[in-house]
Amino acid sequence: ELFAVLVLMAFITTFMTGPILSIMHRKRSEDVPVAVKPPSARGILFSFGPVLTGISLLRIASLLRKEGERITAAHFHRSSELLGRDPVEGKIFRALHARAADSGLQLATVEGVATDISEDILSTIQKERPELLLLGGARSMFSKNRIGGKVGEVLKDASSAVGIYVEKDLPEEFRQAGILFSRRKDGFLMDYAERLRGSGVDVIILPTTEDLMEHLVAAQCPFPMRLDNDLYGEFDLLVVSVPHWLEKRYLYSDWMDDPPCSLLLIRESSEPAGE
Repeated sequence: ELFAVLVLMAFITTFMTGPILSIMHRKRSEDVPVAVKPPSARGILFSFGPVLTGISLLRIASLLRKEGERITAAHFHRSSELLGRDPVEGKIFRALHARAADSGLQLATVEGVATDISEDILSTIQKERPELLLLGGARSMFSKNRIGGKVGEVLKDASSAVGIYVEKDLPEEFRQAGILFSRRKDGFLMDYAERLRGSGVDVIILPTTEDLMEHLVAAQCPFPMRLDNDLYGEFDLLVVSVPHWLEKRYLYSDWMDDPPCSLLLIRESSEPAGE
């Protein structure tokens, strides 16, 4: 009987240790509040699979980068691709580092083995806190949707602004960009227009209605404007808000296979201004 009591006491004290320590730690945390300030946003992050996609996203990141902003490239190896081999650290980034050096840019990198690519990208956003995440427009064999699948999962849950880039004919140089302005809420695209102009790109605002044109004139829009007239092929890059794309994608169904020029679909940040 005494042995049974001792064994029972040992079990009770062992299992009580964890909950008691948790209560003590929580009580201490409540008594001594700690102000945690999230780190400030740090430039542009792009995540890529194939190296050529990475090079394309680096080009777009360099156009959208403000002076002093950091560019970070992220790549996650699929475990099925490694077949039991460890990734050679940094090998996937060699071509990107060479391109960055040619452009006078410093490139930070994030590398890992993927468990779930969309979750890995979201975790990297939480750690790096970029102002903008860039992804390549992906499309599965079962769908024409450029922003579905893993891209759609990231788009749905990312706290940062997200840009989805769809390349057309690998333009040697981006000389002219059109900003499709379809609603007053598209005002956030003006920041990207300023970024492009700062990189030497000629920017034209393309209001979709006369009312929007009048609104932009009254707001003293600092860019040349013209009403949208479907002459998108003359641009090297067309910037469109994701909400407009989702609302009007049936109008652009042919763009899924053959866009008139390179596209950048942008969804604004879900974080409150100033975060």
